[in-house]
Amino acid sequence: MSSKGKKWFLAIVICILSLVAIAFAILYITYSVEKIKYDAEVLYPIKSKIIITRTENGEPLISAQNIEDLFFGLGYVHGQDRLNLMEYERALAMGTIDEFENFEDSHIITQLAYIAGFKRESENILSKLSPDEIALLKKYTEGINLIRQKRHLALTTKKEWEPIDVLAILVMREWVDSFLSNPEIYLLFNERLRPTIYEIFKEREKFFFFENEDIQHVYILKRLKEILERYYCQYNQGLAILGITKDSSAIGFSYISSYSNYPGWYPLKVNLNGTRIEGTTWHGLPFFFTFKNDNCLFSHFNLRADTQDFYKFKTRHNNGTLQYSINGLWKDFKTLRIPLTSNPSLSYITMASEKGPIFSDLITSGKETENTLSISSVYPEVNYVRLLLTAPFEQDGSKIYRNILSCDASLKSFILKTPKDSMTIISGYALSKNPEKSILIDGSKAVRANPSKITITRTIKKYGLISSSMYTVADSSIVYKPEVFSNETASRYMADLLDESANINEETLQNILGNTYSPTASLYLPFFKNSLSSNPLTSAKMSRLYFNDWDMTVRQKLQAPVIFFTLLQEFIKTSLEDNLDDEIQTILENSPMIYEDFYYAMNQNSQILFDDKSTIPTETKELIFDRAFINTMRLLNRRFGPLMENWQWGILSQNHYKIPNATSTFFSKFFKIENNQTAGYSDTIFSTFFDNNFTSNQTTSLYGIISKQSFRYKMNYGYSSSVFSDFYYGKISKTESEAIEKYRTTIENK
Repeated sequence: MSSKGKKWFLAIVICILSLVAIAFAILYITYSVEKIKYDAEVLYPIKSKIIITRTENGEPLISAQNIEDLFFGLGYVHGQDRLNLMEYERALAMGTIDEFENFEDSHIITQLAYIAGFKRESENILSKLSPDEIALLKKYTEGINLIRQKRHLALTTKKEWEPIDVLAILVMREWVDSFLSNPEIYLLFNERLRPTIYEIFKEREKFFFFENEDIQHVYILKRLKEILERYYCQYNQGLAILGITKDSSAIGFSYISSYSNYPGWYPLKVNLNGTRIEGTTWHGLPFFFTFKNDNCLFSHFNLRADTQDFYKFKTRHNNGTLQYSINGLWKDFKTLRIPLTSNPSLSYITMASEKGPIFSDLITSGKETENTLSISSVYPEVNYVRLLLTAPFEQDGSKIYRNILSCDASLKSFILKTPKDSMTIISGYALSKNPEKSILIDGSKAVRANPSKITITRTIKKYGLISSSMYTVADSSIVYKPEVFSNETASRYMADLLDESANINEETLQNILGNTYSPTASLYLPFFKNSLSSNPLTSAKMSRLYFNDWDMTVRQKLQAPVIFFTLLQEFIKTSLEDNLDDEIQTILENSPMIYEDFYYAMNQNSQILFDDKSTIPTETKELIFDRAFINTMRLLNRRFGPLMENWQWGILSQNHYKIPNATSTFFSKFFKIENNQTAGYSDTIFSTFFDNNFTSNQTTSLYGIISKQSFRYKMNYGYSSSVFSDFYYGKISKTESEAIEKYRTTIENK
């Protein structure tokens, strides 16, 4: 190369290196500017000084002299760590998701907000709140809005937060929970299969059916279920146990979250003018769902009760007016004009029957029908919001109890410990059982009674247990049990575990919350081991060895639960697929719901269950099991390889939470989110749930203990969903409570 060429080459290299250096400098400066400052001094027009300290893991302690400043501080810390998620949830609730997120189902999600009436119902609540209560919500939104001014890369809408946004998120969350708690949408089959299912399963409460003429409405409901599970997910699902000893009382609590969305649970501590309140909140909502104050312990969950009805109504055009037939009478639809959140001068127009909004046009099914689909729902009302707003700050337990009894939302279970009483309470609204077992009610013929108000109080002496799927007290009697979602074997195991504990203290509660013993395995394992004993295959002998050494706990390093639950799924599939044809997928998607029912059917050894009608020889239970075992070995070989020692539960269960509306997809690439390897199954106390492809989709995300002396918890995610935070999920994948202060923010009146 000539001397001139060398100079040009050197100049080009220097230019490239300079450009790279400049690019890195710009990235560094951008990250530094956007980085969330947890050590800061902030000026804002508040009444008194607010101090927010944080531990190394990010746990906040908000100290304020008055309740208004406390709510401001709560909005501030929620916004610091979860602004992108809060904006996402607000957009879902207010019908503005397509303003800053445009994806496959955004149009449906926008329409759903208006049709279901999240904003409309929140306006109804807001009109009934007192000025002081509205002022607290306003202060909370001011804290969020102050953070919005500092976060330039966060995807947000132009509109600042207002109290209506907070209430709309609550209404949306409650409506989604109600929809996904509908028993009708899970074990749902064509009417032609009713005789077959009733012949196989003697317990019929869990199964629902639809006629051919209703296929288009069933499609809409199934599609809506998919959308809600993907973009919204359930919340306030879990369990709590109140243990009472001679010297103290404590509540052990546990929450379940879906991997489809980042968990909303946000534990924190507050000091309100010397009064300590500690517990769990949900980002975007200034409410404690589990808490302790100086006098009371409190926890509550949404029960998976039936609080929605699906109606079909015949329609007709009468002199240009669309009408529907209800109870044999023709009535005009009510037209609803809802101002668009993004442009109030324009309106979204939808219709409603007297039983609820019309959902027929939400999703196109491709089929024409003269019927229309309407969904009636229980919406949260002002008393429930008032309970959430006031309970943590109320030292008089009798007032909290009275407010619980007046709960005007979907059915909920509560635990309350006061200086005088310890009790479990069911309060709220729910529907009676659907006797027809049909997913759609023909409203043209008759309508069901409106939801009934239910209140049940039980005083407890040793322990009380509440969960989303059951409610029991110390004598092990189950007071409320949703028919579809309850696992009686697991319920009995939980009650036995508590009954056998001599002293239900904090250590006992901690051990119970982390328990991964599978009651389902205790049912099936003897049959599995016996069937494998005559199988000459090496893999059968190895599986039997794993089963013989298994204590029936579902832990990350174990192979036995991987083999067992995959084999159980294949056994159910092989037994039922010739009876249910293409609708076997419905069973496989919801197989944990029928584990006990299938076990009892299996023991009846009925011919319809095991004999494949497509073949001439008569099959036996043992032959079907052998086929299922071979299929299981093939599946596990393809997924994990031929070495059985690699078939570990932690590898099967691993997944991570998805972060919608990520603050920066570019910077997120530098902090890779690792998969969680979780323990437990759907029937264990510490739980992990799977889809029909055995991919984990839900897990226990947060569990802990609250007592008068302490508040301790563990969560398998970080405090922040922002890549610009020290507590980002990609940096901290697991968080535990701790006491050492590391960061301090001071907010003072300017």
